Amino acid sequence: ALKGDKDNEIASLIIGKSVDRSDGGRGAGTGGRFVYNPAVKDRVYLVSESFFSVDPVTVGQWLDKTFITPGALIEVAQSPWSNNPGWKITRKDTKADWQLEGLQRGETLDKTFTEGLSSFSPAFVDVRPQSESSNETGLNEPFKVTLKTVDGFTYNLLLGKEGPEKARYLQLNVSADLPTARTAEPNENANDKKARDEEFDKHIAKLKEQLQTEKQFEKWVYLVPGYSVQPLLKRRDEIVTKPSPSPTPVSTPTQPVPSPTASVSASSASPAASPPP
Repeated sequence: ALKGDKDNEIASLIIGKSVDRSDGGRGAGTGGRFVYNPAVKDRVYLVSESFFSVDPVTVGQWLDKTFITPGALIEVAQSPWSNNPGWKITRKDTKADWQLEGLQRGETLDKTFTEGLSSFSPAFVDVRPQSESSNETGLNEPFKVTLKTVDGFTYNLLLGKEGPEKARYLQLNVSADLPTARTAEPNENANDKKARDEEFDKHIAKLKEQLQTEKQFEKWVYLVPGYSVQPLLKRRDEIVTKPSPSPTPVSTPTQPVPSPTASVSASSASPAASPPP
């Protein structure tokens, strides 16, 4: 359907199946598609246009791919699910090391894992309405993950089942706790204060605009590439390493030492008695 101002429908066209027509090998084959105009009753047309760009299979190619941009993270928390206790990692700022809450003695947080979560900017390949069956998407029993950013944004992600092309269903909500004023530096002169206040105001205005844009994404269900959210689904035992146990020394059986056997050699024997004269 073609729509104009205020979402008013201008015209609509129902596109049917594709047709492959051949002239019996005497030339190149031609294709087309059946179309139906609801304004003209009882008539179906066969046209040469394939309408490839609006084919449901390729619809994702013309979607506006603008999406959430969390950026640098300072907290990632996975809620417990099934027999997995969940986990929570935090850091004070982008220069600090990640820390795992409840790290046990002898455990080490996998640095490769945390490096992959330092910044998170997912993309989506397709979109579904919220009315999509939650049983089909798996969002009736989702994996729940919370992300917090350096700019004060909080993203609550609901991850469902795996969908077509190894994509995964995702739904979200976003909020932000933004400062209302800047804390001045000690001994800050008037000119510096004015410049920094203006810079702060511009930054906050940009974040408010980002929040307003990203709130709109709460209305839909998205299909995101599975690999992009796979780190968020890792179990706790997959993000820590434990020291390998020391190998048990192999004991070599001790061979018994044979006792010395007394012997007398001919050279050391007592001389025989001389025969009588």
